[in-house]
Amino acid sequence: MDPSLLCPLGAFAVPPLTVLNYLNPNNSQSVSASIIVLGVGVISTLSLVYNIIDTGFNKVSLVVLIAALLILASGYLQLTKKE
Repeated sequence: MDPSLLCPLGAFAVPPLTVLNYLNPNNSQSVSASIIVLGVGVISTLSLVYNIIDTGFNKVSLVVLIAALLILASGYLQLTKKE
């Protein structure tokens, strides 16, 4: 499946999974949800880097890059958080 298609689909999955892990960090799906969020962050970041290499850097790319890095950081923090 094309990463450019996975990015918007994953972006819709990230907020509910993050809220689920925030409200109940010890739920049975916390590790799976964290891995999904982390995977979306990795795919989004890599897709954007390849897009910047192909088309060049602009202001929209900066905003999307910040969002992708925040998703990546959120997934990492959710996965490593031990409470």
